[in-house]
Amino acid sequence: MIKTVITACVLAASTAAIADTCMMGRDKATWWLEERVANPVWYVGSKPVDESMWVEDYKACLKERKRAAAHAKAQAAKPGVQIGMSGEQVIKTTSWGRPDRVNRTTTTHGTLEQWVYRSGGYLYFRNGVLTTIQN
Repeated sequence: MIKTVITACVLAASTAAIADTCMMGRDKATWWLEERVANPVWYVGSKPVDESMWVEDYKACLKERKRAAAHAKAQAAKPGVQIGMSGEQVIKTTSWGRPDRVNRTTTTHGTLEQWVYRSGGYLYFRNGVLTTIQN
């Protein structure tokens, strides 16, 4: 069925648009079929685009999804954080990895850092040493 749909349609989309949709977590085959039914012919400007261009973008999307899944699996296999770790140890050897944002305060007693993660977790460092874990 998919081959019939590919043959019947002239497809086009930008790599970014396909990657964005692909990363939304929808099943790739389902998304592809829904798009073909809703938009049987895709255009860039006023010209239909060759389907081979879209197929290459689709393959790139699949490759990126596999890479992201492998990275997530590798991160999940790493251990958690422990009080006393350095920031470098947290980034390189734990499942927490790099923070999404760092809030830094410098006082006469040293430097305090709050590492903020999208998951809702926070790590607090005093002079480069992990002192508090909040998750």
